[in-house]
Formats: sequence, C-alpha cells, structure tokens
Amino acid sequence: MVLGKKFRFVIIPLGIIIILDFAGAQIAKRTFPYWAYGESSNKYRVSSPVYHHDLAPNKDVVAKFGTRLYRIKTNSLGFKDRKNREIPLQAPFPRILLMGDSFTEGAGVEFQSTFAGQLAKRFAGYDIDLLNAGVSAYSPSIYFTKIRYLLENIGLKVDEVIVFIDISDIWEEIYYYGFASDGTVGSQHAGKPGISKLKDLRHFLRDNSVLVNLGYRVRDLIWFFRNWAQMEMQKGPFQMKFGEEFDPVEAKMVNSERGRWTFNEEEYARYGEKGFAKASHIMGNLNALLGEKGIGLTIAVYPWPAQIMAKDVESRQVYFWRDWCLREKCRFVNLFPAFMDGERPAETVLKEDFIRGDIHWNESGHTRTAESFWELAGKDLVNGLVDSR
Repeated sequence: MVLGKKFRFVIIPLGIIIILDFAGAQIAKRTFPYWAYGESSNKYRVSSPVYHHDLAPNKDVVAKFGTRLYRIKTNSLGFKDRKNREIPLQAPFPRILLMGDSFTEGAGVEFQSTFAGQLAKRFAGYDIDLLNAGVSAYSPSIYFTKIRYLLENIGLKVDEVIVFIDISDIWEEIYYYGFASDGTVGSQHAGKPGISKLKDLRHFLRDNSVLVNLGYRVRDLIWFFRNWAQMEMQKGPFQMKFGEEFDPVEAKMVNSERGRWTFNEEEYARYGEKGFAKASHIMGNLNALLGEKGIGLTIAVYPWPAQIMAKDVESRQVYFWRDWCLREKCRFVNLFPAFMDGERPAETVLKEDFIRGDIHWNESGHTRTAESFWELAGKDLVNGLVDSR
C-alpha cells in the first residue's frame, strides 16, 4: 500500500511533465518556424525504392546543417530549386541536368547562393534551364540509376548532364552502396533495421519534446564554444600527418578517412584503387546511356580541405577522371586550381571558402565554384546547346 502511494507520487508528476512537454512542443512547432531540429526524414528527405534516397517534391522547409539554419525548397521532381514549381518533362528550350552529392545539393546553403543556383541564373540568361538533381550522400551508383530512372521511367528530356564527382564517391562505392539483382541501389549494410528506427525515434523526440529539443541545442552551443575556445586559446599548433600546422577545427576538416585516398598510399591500396575501378565502370555505363539518347556528359572534379592542405594539386582525383574523360570523349572540368592557385595560403582558403569545421563550401566557396566552372565550361556549353537547337 505504501509502495503504491510512492509509485503514484512519482508517476503522476512525471506524466504531467511529459504531457506539458509534448504540448509545449506542439505550440512551439506552430509558433516558431525554426523549431524543427535537424534534417528530419519526415520533412523533406525520403527513401527511394529505386535509388536509395531523394528529396521530397514541392517542399518548403527550414533545414539545419551543423549550426546553420537555412531554407530548402524543392520543385515537382524533388530537385532543390529557387521555388516550388512544376517542371515539365519536355521543354522548348535547352535543358541541363546537374548531378552530384552534398556539395552539389549545397549543404547548409540556400539555393540562390549555391553554385547550382548561380549557374542556373547565368544559363537562364541564354534561355537554358538548369535542374539540380544532386542530393547529399549520392555516388556513381546513384548518379547512374537516378538519371536512368528520370530519363526512361519519368520521361524527363534533357540535352546535357553535368556530374560533379566527389572525393568520397570512391569510398562510398566500396563500403556503402551496391546494386541489387533488379538494378536498384541499396546500402551494403542494410541488414540493420534497428539503426533507422532509432534515428526515427530521435527525430520524433527532437521535434515533439521541449526538453529533448533544448538538450540538442545546448549540445550544439557547447560544441560551438568549445571549438571557438580551441581556436582562440590554442597555444601550440596541431600537427597533421603531412606536415601542415593548423588549429583543431581545421584538423577536423581535413582528417577524414574518405578524403585521403588521393594522396595517402595506404588508403589508396585499401579501397581507392578498387573504388575507382567500380566508379569508372558505372560512369562508363552512364556515358553509354546518354550517348544512345544524344545527351552530352560533362564531368567536374573539386578538392576537399584535405587535398588543399596536402597541396594535392595533381591529385589522383584529377588525372584519373581527366584520363577517363579522354577515353570516354566527354568534357572534363578541373576545379582544383580554383582553390589552389598559389595566391592564398591553404589555411586562408579553408577559412574563406568552407563552412567552419566542415568539409563543405560556404557561400564564398560556392561563388568561386560557379565562377570557375562558368569560365572553364559554361560558355562552351551555351554555344553548343544553343547551336544544337
């Protein structure tokens, strides 16, 4: 009897707290547009039964990337765009399809400020429409499968495909993505359903609990001020394998296993060589598919912070894909010099062109990419596409 009273004494207040916590979160979601925490899958990122994952169509949401809040809008095809708009499958003007991963999607940056948005504005001046089908965590398996699906199943008509090949594509082709017997793309470690369920639970609690939501925000603030303190108060330099000295936040930006295969012999032997062989084969299939349909292919490569700090100008990423494009007879665009021209120290490039503590471009990096691509290939693409029509 005494135990029952004690139990009620604990359970009833706890229940009241949970109810108030949940109710407060519902009010906050309807009052504050920035309440939703992170990139909840039920907001705009969705799974695909054909090519693993995608963006949901016709969304207008506030997303979170690290400590950045930014707005994402998608069009009727689920492409990141300047606004919600209906995309006709055929168009009376030339059309370019852009493909890539988080750099191409523009992680942490609104569409108008991404290189895709800036190039779209330039091409629009010549009555050419650029559609950005790139999504975070894509790699050649998905590039090929999604493009094939758009062309053959959806019936989308385009005149040129531009693929921004990422440094991490090689790692992901070996350790993450694989083709099923029916030609669809799945995760090679997909046999762990508990992981996705746990992520779904975390997303639910973040959005529907005041206490959990605030807990994550406090964690982010602690992380931010910790890194700020390290940058401001660090007495000694942080030494990396390849001899450069820079602060701990920069160390986080360059010390990624997925990004070292271009200059690290051990990483190249472990997965780089096999990864490139697989990626180049898949991209060959893509080029053949596009060739059958009379669609041109342009390949662009760019460095991560690791390549910039290692001064990896003549990178494997560069000459592998340059030689591949020579064999496949497609256009090649090398954006490494845009970030390694010798005029700015590597540390300055990272601070000016990349999101602090991350490998992705900030607004300045996207502008540099757009301007360099336009000078190297944009004008030729315009001339070719206009003449073909």
